[in-house]
Amino acid sequence: MPLSLEIFETDPKATPGRIVLDQIALAREQTASFDNGYRAGWQEANASAAAHTARCKADLSQHLQSLSFTYHEAQAHVLTALQPLFQHMVEHILPRIAHDALAAKIVETLAPFADRMGHTPLILRVNPARQST
Repeated sequence: MPLSLEIFETDPKATPGRIVLDQIALAREQTASFDNGYRAGWQEANASAAAHTARCKADLSQHLQSLSFTYHEAQAHVLTALQPLFQHMVEHILPRIAHDALAAKIVETLAPFADRMGHTPLILRVNPARQST
């Protein structure tokens, strides 16, 4: 039995008519509409997931940069704090005559070693049972 639908025109000069669809044509239209909606839903979901992933990556990158800055800032403070320690060590270990000649050179030599030791990679070891994914 064919389905008969009335056409509602917005143009006042148009004459109203009827479109007759048989069951097969109606089924095709419904299938096409479903496929188009399904495809649009997948595209929207993929776009939303990609945007969420991009936001997560950006947030993670920002947090890692913040941690890196904090680490380097702390490292710089530690290295600055070592200078008086080196000076104090030289003053107490070296005899007075050697102090005047070598103190500045020894402190100058120790500073790069401390700087290189401060730039060694930080390795965080965690019990596998305590690791979160």
